Amino acid sequence: PSHLRTCFLYLCVFPEEYFIEKNDLIFRWIAEGFIHVENGKDIFNVGCSYLDELINRNVLIPVEDKDSGLLKGCHVHDMLLRVIRQISNEEDFIVALDRKQRFTGGQGNVRRLSLQMLETETNYKDMGRVRSFYAIICFTKLIPPVSGFNVLRVLVLEFVIGMDNYPIEHIAKLLHLRYIGLSHTPVSKLPKQIGCLKFLQTLLLDDTGIKELPASVRLLKQLMCLRVDENTRVPDWIGEMTSLLELEIYHDVVPDFVIEAFRVGEVERHRGVDNKCSTRRFVKELGNLTNLRVLKTAITLQDKGQGRDFLQSLRKLNNIQDISVILPSEFIEVDVIPEPGFALSSSLRILELLNLEFSKLPEWMNGEYLPNLCQLKVVVTNVEEKDLRNLATLPKLQDLALVAIRNHRLKLTICGCGGFQNLRLLRLTAPLQFVQGSMPKLEKLTFPMTVF
Repeated sequence: PSHLRTCFLYLCVFPEEYFIEKNDLIFRWIAEGFIHVENGKDIFNVGCSYLDELINRNVLIPVEDKDSGLLKGCHVHDMLLRVIRQISNEEDFIVALDRKQRFTGGQGNVRRLSLQMLETETNYKDMGRVRSFYAIICFTKLIPPVSGFNVLRVLVLEFVIGMDNYPIEHIAKLLHLRYIGLSHTPVSKLPKQIGCLKFLQTLLLDDTGIKELPASVRLLKQLMCLRVDENTRVPDWIGEMTSLLELEIYHDVVPDFVIEAFRVGEVERHRGVDNKCSTRRFVKELGNLTNLRVLKTAITLQDKGQGRDFLQSLRKLNNIQDISVILPSEFIEVDVIPEPGFALSSSLRILELLNLEFSKLPEWMNGEYLPNLCQLKVVVTNVEEKDLRNLATLPKLQDLALVAIRNHRLKLTICGCGGFQNLRLLRLTAPLQFVQGSMPKLEKLTFPMTVF
């Protein structure tokens, strides 16, 4: 089909053996204008269906998360990638050059240019008509400056080295931009005028070292995805970004053991006191982002009231699928909200609430309220057998981490009552005993052990 053919040919912008992250790929397709929406369908869901079709046709090799079992991305087979590149080059759809390859087509015909691991400077010079530019694992001295682009919609500079003298400030003049990806590229700051990019939909700044977002970012009303560095200070206007589908931002310092391996160098870490947005305000403003599908953050709550407000804000996120609150330096104990019918969105697939300690396991953590939950990580003061029976009703649960603060003298029994049918990973700090037939798919069990 024609709608899949463009998405298929697009895959040659990636190097061989490159991991293609699912959401990032879909946001790129959206920025390129490849996804056609009819009858009021959600554009991101349509993009997901395109990806599923390509996987079902064996064009893409799916990569699942080892814990939750959810699709997190894909690969393209090397042989197929070479075929895609050849077709794409012949049709001037995308020109992909790597290492010492030279451009052999006609100058001025290329609309999309991908430079990958270049070892020599590209001989393609006519950037005036290029709509999409990708540089992956390159030195800036070998790639053209952004000042040469006039009609650019997509700009990707990933793992690019030597940004000190690169004219990144010029991106604010590229008024057609829909997508900016600077992941794993050391960039000290963004231009103050970036808010002029009225059509910008995606802004990826993870692992860049950027400490502060320009105030004009709040003017980007079409922004759907914002990922920032773990050291980027939280602004006091994040609640105004109501078009966001995905947000990765850290209000508090991220512990060393959860930081990704990729680094751009030693940078000064920030703590919540450096943020322009107070903890209380950040908690409240999250509730304004009702279109969010993915939230990844770190925040240290200061009292039980903030804990309850945080849960109330999460409750307002009706479309949320993934919530990952990374473990901060400490967590706050909160009582279970007694409000009848309180529950988070039934669309949740991942729920990691490692900044809260529930006095007891919330009753809404069961299969009736969370039928799609695949991964759950939660801290509870005390775990009882009825809690395990509740969790056993989660039909899709594959990964469970249940941290019990108080030690048990009595063992908890995992009964073979038909629950936990898909659970593969279990981490529990309370002593356990299993009834025969319980957890039939369990592959890994982690528990603490005291040695005298």
